[in-house]
Amino acid sequence: MNVGVRVDRKLDHATIVLSGSFDLAHSSEVVHAVQSAEAHLHDCHSAEVSLAQVNRIDGSGAVLLARLIDRLAASGCRTDILGGENPEASRLLTLYRQHRTDHPSPPRRAMNPLARLGAIAAQIPAKANDAFDFTGRCAAALPKAAMAPMSVDWGSLPRLMQEIGADAWPVTSAANLLVGIIVGFLGVSQLGRFGAVAFVPELVVVAHFRARPTDHGYGCGWTLGCGSRIGDSHDEGFGGD
Repeated sequence: MNVGVRVDRKLDHATIVLSGSFDLAHSSEVVHAVQSAEAHLHDCHSAEVSLAQVNRIDGSGAVLLARLIDRLAASGCRTDILGGENPEASRLLTLYRQHRTDHPSPPRRAMNPLARLGAIAAQIPAKANDAFDFTGRCAAALPKAAMAPMSVDWGSLPRLMQEIGADAWPVTSAANLLVGIIVGFLGVSQLGRFGAVAFVPELVVVAHFRARPTDHGYGCGWTLGCGSRIGDSHDEGFGGD
Protein backbone atom coordinates (compact mmCIF):
# COMPACT_ATOMS: atom_id res chain seq x y z
CA MET A 1 0.00 0.00 0.00
CA ASN A 2 1.39 3.40 -1.00
CA VAL A 3 -0.51 5.41 1.64
CA GLY A 4 -0.55 4.92 5.37
CA VAL A 5 -2.45 6.71 8.15
CA ARG A 6 -1.56 5.13 11.49
CA VAL A 7 -3.15 6.20 14.75
CA ASP A 8 -1.26 5.71 18.02
CA ARG A 9 -3.82 6.25 20.77
CA LYS A 10 -2.97 6.90 24.43
CA LEU A 11 -6.09 7.64 26.46
CA ASP A 12 -7.53 10.87 25.05
CA HIS A 13 -4.40 11.78 23.09
CA ALA A 14 -3.56 10.45 19.63
CA THR A 15 -0.63 10.68 17.24
CA ILE A 16 -1.53 10.44 13.55
CA VAL A 17 1.46 9.24 11.53
CA LEU A 18 1.18 9.85 7.80
CA SER A 19 3.34 7.94 5.33
CA GLY A 20 3.48 7.53 1.58
CA SER A 21 2.28 9.65 -1.32
CA PHE A 22 -0.75 11.87 -0.71
CA ASP A 23 -1.36 12.96 -4.30
CA LEU A 24 -4.03 12.73 -6.97
CA ALA A 25 -2.82 9.36 -8.25
CA HIS A 26 -3.41 7.80 -4.82
CA SER A 27 -6.50 9.84 -3.83
CA SER A 28 -8.74 6.76 -3.48
CA GLU A 29 -6.24 5.11 -1.12
CA VAL A 30 -5.98 8.36 0.85
CA VAL A 31 -9.77 8.46 1.26
CA HIS A 32 -9.94 4.89 2.58
CA ALA A 33 -6.95 5.41 4.89
CA VAL A 34 -8.40 8.62 6.32
CA GLN A 35 -11.79 6.99 6.92
CA SER A 36 -10.18 4.00 8.67
CA ALA A 37 -8.05 6.26 10.87
CA GLU A 38 -10.94 8.55 11.75
CA ALA A 39 -12.81 5.60 13.28
CA HIS A 40 -10.07 5.39 15.96
CA LEU A 41 -10.20 9.08 16.84
CA HIS A 42 -13.57 9.31 18.57
CA ASP A 43 -13.61 11.07 21.97
CA CYS A 44 -10.07 12.28 21.39
CA HIS A 45 -9.20 15.60 23.08
CA SER A 46 -5.84 16.27 21.43
CA ALA A 47 -3.96 14.92 18.43
CA GLU A 48 -0.65 15.41 16.68
CA VAL A 49 -0.17 14.94 12.95
CA SER A 50 3.29 13.72 11.95
CA LEU A 51 4.35 14.51 8.36
CA ALA A 52 7.90 13.18 8.62
CA GLN A 53 7.21 10.08 6.51
CA VAL A 54 5.21 11.81 3.76
CA ASN A 55 7.02 11.31 0.47
CA ARG A 56 4.83 13.49 -1.72
CA ILE A 57 1.74 15.63 -1.27
CA ASP A 58 -0.28 17.78 -3.64
CA GLY A 59 -3.49 19.75 -3.49
CA SER A 60 -5.85 16.75 -3.52
CA GLY A 61 -4.09 15.04 -0.63
CA ALA A 62 -3.83 18.31 1.31
CA VAL A 63 -7.59 18.89 0.92
CA LEU A 64 -8.45 15.43 2.29
CA LEU A 65 -6.11 15.85 5.24
CA ALA A 66 -7.33 19.40 5.91
CA ARG A 67 -10.92 18.17 6.03
CA LEU A 68 -9.93 15.45 8.49
CA ILE A 69 -8.28 18.01 10.76
CA ASP A 70 -11.30 20.31 10.45
CA ARG A 71 -13.65 17.50 11.48
CA LEU A 72 -11.47 16.74 14.46
CA ALA A 73 -11.46 20.40 15.46
CA ALA A 74 -15.25 20.58 15.08
CA SER A 75 -15.61 17.61 17.46
CA GLY A 76 -13.48 19.36 20.12
CA CYS A 77 -10.12 17.73 19.40
CA ARG A 78 -7.16 20.12 19.40
CA THR A 79 -4.83 19.23 16.55
CA ASP A 80 -1.17 20.16 16.11
CA ILE A 81 0.80 19.61 12.90
CA LEU A 82 4.35 18.37 13.39
CA GLY A 83 5.95 19.58 10.18
CA GLY A 84 9.48 20.32 11.30
CA GLU A 85 10.95 17.46 9.23
CA ASN A 86 8.70 18.16 6.23
CA PRO A 87 8.10 21.92 6.05
CA GLU A 88 6.78 21.84 2.48
CA ALA A 89 3.95 19.45 3.38
CA SER A 90 3.22 21.46 6.51
CA ARG A 91 2.93 24.72 4.56
CA LEU A 92 0.67 23.14 1.95
CA LEU A 93 -1.61 21.62 4.58
CA THR A 94 -1.80 24.90 6.49
CA LEU A 95 -2.55 26.77 3.28
CA TYR A 96 -5.48 24.54 2.38
CA ARG A 97 -6.87 24.79 5.90
CA GLN A 98 -6.84 28.58 5.67
CA HIS A 99 -8.45 28.67 2.22
CA ARG A 100 -10.97 25.84 2.50
CA THR A 101 -14.20 26.46 0.60
CA ASP A 102 -16.57 23.99 2.26
CA HIS A 103 -18.07 26.45 4.72
CA PRO A 104 -21.81 25.87 5.12
CA SER A 105 -23.71 28.60 3.34
CA PRO A 106 -26.22 30.50 5.45
CA PRO A 107 -29.84 29.62 4.75
CA ARG A 108 -31.58 32.00 2.40
CA ARG A 109 -35.12 33.05 3.04
CA ALA A 110 -37.56 32.98 0.17
CA MET A 111 -38.40 36.46 -1.10
CA ASN A 112 -41.98 37.43 -1.83
CA PRO A 113 -42.81 39.01 -5.22
CA LEU A 114 -42.83 42.54 -3.77
CA ALA A 115 -39.37 42.05 -2.24
CA ARG A 116 -38.03 40.68 -5.54
CA LEU A 117 -39.50 43.68 -7.37
CA GLY A 118 -37.82 46.01 -4.89
CA ALA A 119 -34.49 44.21 -5.30
CA ILE A 120 -34.72 44.52 -9.08
CA ALA A 121 -35.61 48.21 -8.81
CA ALA A 122 -32.67 48.76 -6.47
CA GLN A 123 -30.30 47.38 -9.12
CA ILE A 124 -31.54 49.70 -11.86
CA PRO A 125 -29.48 52.77 -10.80
CA ALA A 126 -26.28 50.73 -10.67
CA LYS A 127 -26.92 49.18 -14.08
CA ALA A 128 -27.77 52.59 -15.54
CA ASN A 129 -24.61 54.01 -13.99
CA ASP A 130 -22.54 51.24 -15.58
CA ALA A 131 -24.15 51.90 -18.97
CA PHE A 132 -23.49 55.65 -18.76
CA ASP A 133 -19.95 54.99 -17.55
CA PHE A 134 -19.26 52.71 -20.51
CA THR A 135 -20.74 55.26 -22.93
CA GLY A 136 -18.68 58.05 -21.42
CA ARG A 137 -15.48 56.04 -21.57
CA CYS A 138 -16.11 55.24 -25.23
CA ALA A 139 -16.84 58.89 -26.03
CA ALA A 140 -13.69 60.00 -24.23
CA ALA A 141 -11.58 57.35 -25.96
CA LEU A 142 -12.62 58.28 -29.51
CA PRO A 143 -10.78 61.66 -29.64
CA LYS A 144 -7.73 60.08 -28.01
CA ALA A 145 -7.73 57.28 -30.59
CA ALA A 146 -8.02 59.84 -33.40
CA MET A 147 -5.15 61.97 -32.04
CA ALA A 148 -2.89 59.05 -31.08
CA PRO A 149 -3.74 55.97 -33.17
CA MET A 150 -0.84 54.01 -31.71
CA SER A 151 -2.52 54.09 -28.28
CA VAL A 152 -5.15 51.64 -29.58
CA ASP A 153 -4.43 47.92 -29.58
CA TRP A 154 -5.12 47.45 -33.27
CA GLY A 155 -3.53 44.01 -33.15
CA SER A 156 -6.53 42.63 -31.28
CA LEU A 157 -8.99 43.92 -33.89
CA PRO A 158 -8.71 40.87 -36.22
CA ARG A 159 -9.24 38.54 -33.27
CA LEU A 160 -12.32 40.49 -32.17
CA MET A 161 -13.67 40.46 -35.72
CA GLN A 162 -13.15 36.71 -35.87
CA GLU A 163 -14.93 36.16 -32.54
CA ILE A 164 -17.84 38.39 -33.52
CA GLY A 165 -18.07 37.18 -37.11
CA ALA A 166 -16.67 33.78 -38.03
CA ASP A 167 -16.85 32.21 -34.59
CA ALA A 168 -20.47 33.35 -34.17
CA TRP A 169 -21.52 31.89 -37.52
CA PRO A 170 -22.67 28.48 -36.19
CA VAL A 171 -24.83 30.09 -33.49
CA THR A 172 -26.46 32.60 -35.83
CA SER A 173 -26.99 29.91 -38.46
CA ALA A 174 -28.72 27.64 -35.97
CA ALA A 175 -30.88 30.53 -34.74
CA ASN A 176 -31.89 31.48 -38.31
CA LEU A 177 -32.66 27.85 -39.10
CA LEU A 178 -35.01 27.60 -36.12
CA VAL A 179 -36.68 30.90 -37.02
CA GLY A 180 -37.17 29.71 -40.60
CA ILE A 181 -38.70 26.40 -39.46
CA ILE A 182 -41.10 28.12 -37.05
CA VAL A 183 -42.16 30.76 -39.59
CA GLY A 184 -42.56 28.06 -42.23
CA PHE A 185 -44.86 25.93 -40.07
CA LEU A 186 -46.92 28.95 -39.08
CA GLY A 187 -47.12 30.09 -42.70
CA VAL A 188 -48.32 26.70 -43.93
CA SER A 189 -50.99 26.47 -41.23
CA GLN A 190 -52.26 30.02 -41.76
CA LEU A 191 -51.82 30.64 -45.48
CA GLY A 192 -53.04 27.16 -46.38
CA ARG A 193 -56.60 28.26 -45.56
CA PHE A 194 -56.40 30.81 -48.37
CA GLY A 195 -54.60 28.62 -50.88
CA ALA A 196 -51.45 30.70 -50.58
CA VAL A 197 -49.00 28.00 -49.53
CA ALA A 198 -46.85 28.92 -52.53
CA PHE A 199 -45.93 32.16 -50.75
CA VAL A 200 -44.49 30.41 -47.66
CA PRO A 201 -40.88 30.48 -49.00
CA GLU A 202 -41.21 34.24 -49.54
CA LEU A 203 -42.60 34.58 -46.04
CA VAL A 204 -39.57 32.81 -44.60
CA VAL A 205 -37.17 35.00 -46.60
CA VAL A 206 -38.98 38.20 -45.59
CA ALA A 207 -38.96 37.11 -41.94
CA HIS A 208 -35.16 37.01 -42.13
CA PHE A 209 -34.56 40.15 -44.19
CA ARG A 210 -37.46 42.30 -42.93
CA ALA A 211 -38.90 43.63 -46.20
CA ARG A 212 -41.03 46.76 -46.16
CA PRO A 213 -44.80 46.52 -45.48
CA THR A 214 -47.28 46.27 -48.33
CA ASP A 215 -48.28 49.38 -50.15
CA HIS A 216 -51.94 48.37 -49.94
CA GLY A 217 -51.83 47.91 -46.16
CA TYR A 218 -53.89 44.73 -46.18
CA GLY A 219 -53.92 42.78 -42.93
CA CYS A 220 -52.01 39.84 -44.36
CA GLY A 221 -49.18 42.07 -45.51
CA TRP A 222 -48.96 44.04 -42.26
CA THR A 223 -49.51 41.24 -39.74
CA LEU A 224 -47.37 38.52 -41.31
CA GLY A 225 -44.86 40.83 -42.96
CA CYS A 226 -45.34 38.99 -46.24
CA GLY A 227 -44.30 41.85 -48.51
CA SER A 228 -46.21 43.55 -51.27
CA ARG A 229 -46.74 40.41 -53.32
CA ILE A 230 -49.05 38.78 -50.75
CA GLY A 231 -50.86 42.05 -50.37
CA ASP A 232 -51.24 42.26 -54.13
CA SER A 233 -52.48 38.69 -54.25
CA HIS A 234 -55.63 39.86 -52.49
CA ASP A 235 -56.68 41.44 -55.74
CA GLU A 236 -55.50 38.51 -57.84
CA GLY A 237 -56.75 35.42 -56.02
CA PHE A 238 -58.60 36.36 -52.86
CA GLY A 239 -61.73 37.68 -54.36
CA GLY A 240 -60.60 39.86 -57.23
CA ASP A 241 -62.21 39.57 -60.60
